[in-house]
Amino acid sequence: MQLTSFKTLEPTVLAAQAAWLQQIDLTPLLVYLLDMTEASSLPWLAGQLALTGING
Repeated sequence: MQLTSFKTLEPTVLAAQAAWLQQIDLTPLLVYLLDMTEASSLPWLAGQLALTGING
């Protein structure tokens, strides 16, 4: 196996990874948009933002 064959494979692999990453829905990661956050995540988010306990 020659190193040149690996070098020609690299752009293809990177393109495939980029295409895969672009398909991921990042909406659930936008937790500070409270109106879009799932209700089950709200208690955890309130704790992270110090809105519960002695801070809340």
